[in-house]
Amino acid sequence: MCGFSGCYFLEKNCVKNKFNSINLHHRGPDDFQIFRNDFLKVNFYRLKILGGSYGKQPMLSENKRWMLLFNGEIYNYIEIAKEMGRSDLIKKGDTRVLLELLASEGVNAIKKTNGMFSIVLADLKKKKIFLIRDRFGTKPLYYSIQKRIIYFASEIKSLPIEKNTEVNFNKINNYLKSELYPAAPNTFFSNVFEIKPGTINEFEKNKIKSKKYYSLEKKLIELDNKNLSLSDFEKALEKSIMLRLRSDVPISLHFSGGVDSTAILCKLKEMFGEKIPIKVYFLKYKKKDDFDLRRAKKICKILNQKLIVINFKENKIFSLAQKTQYFMDEPFGGIPTLGMSQLNKIQKKKIPVSLEGQGSDEILSGYFTHVLMALKDMKKKKEEQSIYLKVRNNFKLTDKKIINLSNLLYKNNFGGSTDGSKISPSRIKIKKQNNNLRTIEYFNIKHNKLPRVLRFHDRISAGYSRELRFPFLDHNVVEISLSLKNKYKFGNGFPKYPLINIISRHLPANIFKEKKRSNSVPEFQILLKNKKKIFKIFKYLRNLKKIKDIYFLNAEKKLMSKKNSNSFHIWQIINIYLFLKHFEFLKKRSLSKF
Repeated sequence: MCGFSGCYFLEKNCVKNKFNSINLHHRGPDDFQIFRNDFLKVNFYRLKILGGSYGKQPMLSENKRWMLLFNGEIYNYIEIAKEMGRSDLIKKGDTRVLLELLASEGVNAIKKTNGMFSIVLADLKKKKIFLIRDRFGTKPLYYSIQKRIIYFASEIKSLPIEKNTEVNFNKINNYLKSELYPAAPNTFFSNVFEIKPGTINEFEKNKIKSKKYYSLEKKLIELDNKNLSLSDFEKALEKSIMLRLRSDVPISLHFSGGVDSTAILCKLKEMFGEKIPIKVYFLKYKKKDDFDLRRAKKICKILNQKLIVINFKENKIFSLAQKTQYFMDEPFGGIPTLGMSQLNKIQKKKIPVSLEGQGSDEILSGYFTHVLMALKDMKKKKEEQSIYLKVRNNFKLTDKKIINLSNLLYKNNFGGSTDGSKISPSRIKIKKQNNNLRTIEYFNIKHNKLPRVLRFHDRISAGYSRELRFPFLDHNVVEISLSLKNKYKFGNGFPKYPLINIISRHLPANIFKEKKRSNSVPEFQILLKNKKKIFKIFKYLRNLKKIKDIYFLNAEKKLMSKKNSNSFHIWQIINIYLFLKHFEFLKKRSLSKF
């Protein structure tokens, strides 16, 4: 985990604006370096994970032609170095291997990497730069073009906020209506853009060219004719975990007691036996019936692993939310994100890296809306009737309800909650794939759930100088998972069967036989305790007259009724308030000098 900011002058005689970018010391507290020449100015903040003193950045290639800014990890750097015939580079870490790969084979060699990254690559000879982002957008990269200058940064706060940069209230109202965040290249700001995942963006003189180096669609077409099995999935997952354990610093596992993190823990057990090389952390919320903690303890007892429990401090949610907003820049998820803040804070400096189970819902049909689309597909295939009936009955659905709900989802362009509790209109155009499940999988990976989850987790870990790694988001694991037949995805009549299959070798078979729970975090009860403060926030926002009144009315009814239910739209309004206050700060801060 690192951070950078800088600017590139599109023209030789372009006016060189003075701008003092907000420092990103939280992203990289171990080292700070600058680079300046006649067309480029950059700042780099480093968090040491691999390469020791060899990993200092900005980094110049051995031939002195190329300069690299790199945030992230190249997990297969050892294999790449050997393939290049440069085993001498291995001890110098993944950044050096990456730079020499690109310097010797060209920018398209980024396809050879397995990792998460945002990259600024400068050709010092031709005076041009490339902005590159990993396949699924795990690492952030933003830019803004102002007065023939391209500003770029790991976080929006390090870009200049000028007169032509404002909060986009159309996007805010659409977010409140559909629960969908803007997808790259769009953000909640005008004139602030996000580099699209899987793309190489070339800037030279006054031209901007963007091309895809990775297409998930094309990869899946190649795999669709292959009869991939659970064994293929497990081999890919095991390799992914092993690669993500490469580090010069300690690593932990964020463990919820759910299917995703339990499968990773079981795999680690199979790979390393009794002594797995990482610690296991659990975040505890104050609840009357803490089913999650009981299950987590039971799992760790059976697997003979120590569980470290961190308590969430409910009395500090607004001060914590304000600090979290500073790291996020844009609106973010509710109480669970604040919980992640505490979980990362407690491990700061002691354990800089953690594994997490994010991504498995998106690739293994973990959402109820995915289940609906899969059922819509299975209903049409005679060979899938038995699994269709199993899934339908387990979720207590009827044929009519499946048809009605799936049609409603399509009609609203998949807007609303992934648990199906709210279906609302979305402006995003849905591109129909060769089946219904694949269509919603693409939607959540490219436009909806995955981009926002990755943004939240990157910012909150970076806020405490940490790095998160996601074994399920190795591109090989993603491609194989999406290519599995429904009989493998729903083998026992429930989603994520490939993970249940791993778990069942170590734990009781019925431990996860339940519908995915959406209330594992007592968000509504926590918000209810702060009702007076929330109503003051509603009043302040109403006076702005830029947000539709219906959103306040719905949230107020929820709070007054005191009925425990999905409270995300209450949090949305609270968060918009925090977001607008943060924007006021950015506006004032941008008036200072570079």
